[in-house]
Amino acid sequence: MKTLLLPALLVLCISTQSFCQSDKKVLIIGIDGCRADALELAQTPNIDGLIANGIYSPNALNEDITISGPGWSAILCGVWSPKHLVTGNIFTINDYENYPSIFRHAEEFDSTINTLSICHWDPINDYIVQNYVDFKLNVSTDAEVSSQAA
Repeated sequence: MKTLLLPALLVLCISTQSFCQSDKKVLIIGIDGCRADALELAQTPNIDGLIANGIYSPNALNEDITISGPGWSAILCGVWSPKHLVTGNIFTINDYENYPSIFRHAEEFDSTINTLSICHWDPINDYIVQNYVDFKLNVSTDAEVSSQAA
């Protein structure tokens, strides 16, 4: 993924419970630079199906730096850049120790849960997610993200 200035950052947090099993699941789909109104106009039957059967909000609050590094850090760590300290796409200065990703929180809460992260932009896994998932994969295209997730 190219480094993009984010006019808006869209994250779909979809928590679904399958009719066939009782395990709760969370799926986070992030589309860097996509506005919610554009997504709603696009023909996206698979995403539409997830939205219809889960939880979705087209509203996002972003009062921080609209660059990928700080944006993804805020989404995955739950705090703005004054706390996680990432202000650009270079991650040498960060405070993920005090403000870890949701993956670290999840794994430390219950190490038996299954977690994975598949990214087209390597820094998400390399710097933010780190080794706090059971499986992580960096790929070079959006199509690879889709096929690996399937």
